[in-house]
Amino acid sequence: MRRASLALTLAAVMLLAACGTDDTPPGSATDTAAAVVVPDTLSPGFSRLDLLPAASVSDPSVPPPGSFWFRLDDGALEWYVRARQLTPARAYRVELATDGQERYAVASLRADASGAIAGHGVLTEFADQVCVGGEANAPRALAQVQVLRVAIKTDGSSPSASGTSPLTAPGNHLPCAGNGDNRWDYVLFGRHDVALAGDSAAR
Repeated sequence: MRRASLALTLAAVMLLAACGTDDTPPGSATDTAAAVVVPDTLSPGFSRLDLLPAASVSDPSVPPPGSFWFRLDDGALEWYVRARQLTPARAYRVELATDGQERYAVASLRADASGAIAGHGVLTEFADQVCVGGEANAPRALAQVQVLRVAIKTDGSSPSASGTSPLTAPGNHLPCAGNGDNRWDYVLFGRHDVALAGDSAAR
């Protein structure tokens, strides 16, 4: 039952990531922030990580414009993200870096008219969920990862006619839903890296 639920949730995230393809012309605004509701108070077991502009990560006085919540449960990593003060109608990627090495693009979210994004996903392993081109990393088991780094960057991919790109891990066709400008600027970083071992204590 749990596996079926995870599959449905992952399918929903993939649909969100594909916004801006055949049904949504490139460059049009897709209000994914309204499509995904991130509760103000999450259920027990979730940890919160503040997201701050790159130049302000080490400044405790700067109010965070975003948050990333996560929990490890039953062999899966469930996450929520919410951020504001971004450029309206621009697509942004949620990127997870494992142990300072592999980077995985786990969602592409388009900011609404106010410059806000919101997203949710469930991973049973670390793996790309949107097209990443030739730099794709092989999937990695959750249990193999000690430290996680979270970042938000602009999505420079160009949606293809089919809405997917074969330029990913061999055999996978993942959705492209970017801005089409080949720009991959980092805009937000987690205030600190996260230790996934044990009780998901902050590092």
